[in-house]
Amino acid sequence: MKQENQIKCVKYGTPEGNIWIASNGVKFIAAYEKETAKELLTKSETKYDQFKVSIVSKYTIICKSPMLIVGSNNWLRRKIPFYLLQENDVYMFFYPNSGPAWVCGFLAVNRTKENASPIWSFGSHFGISKALSQGILELVAKFQTESGETNRNRWLMNWIYRCPKIGLQDVLHLESYKESDMINFEVDTNNRIQNVFRIIKGGK
Repeated sequence: MKQENQIKCVKYGTPEGNIWIASNGVKFIAAYEKETAKELLTKSETKYDQFKVSIVSKYTIICKSPMLIVGSNNWLRRKIPFYLLQENDVYMFFYPNSGPAWVCGFLAVNRTKENASPIWSFGSHFGISKALSQGILELVAKFQTESGETNRNRWLMNWIYRCPKIGLQDVLHLESYKESDMINFEVDTNNRIQNVFRIIKGGK
């Protein structure tokens, strides 16, 4: 078996439990269970993955800001590994939409390296708690691979605090959609949407 096909797993602790990161040398996936992380390495994207791409990209195309989730610092400390919070400020965002799923975003900005590129992650699910968990797991996984420099962090900080605000408790009490509603929902997956999402996440 080639080295790149061997799956390696790393465990990070949080006050609320462990996060496992599985990697085949190319792809990194995080989950709360070791076997789940390994299984997800071989899974294709879900309809919820497509949905969050569509929603976040549409916000960007029309220059609409998501809602900054406030009052989340203590909550984040229980959910995210300490090493990540040592050097980064993590911001949470909520993307209201008319579809059958909730969408949230996370942004990590390095406070020790002025020009370090920020890291974005997103989650989507019919239940808001699961959407938030997916966003956190994606953020932790992306810290294994993403790096770079930017000169836009000052602009980004100004943008963050101009976003409309919503309290964390208000978000956590949002009612779940029905899982069956997503089955027949048509997700917009045109090329422009996909390209905008890649730009948001720092790709080309």
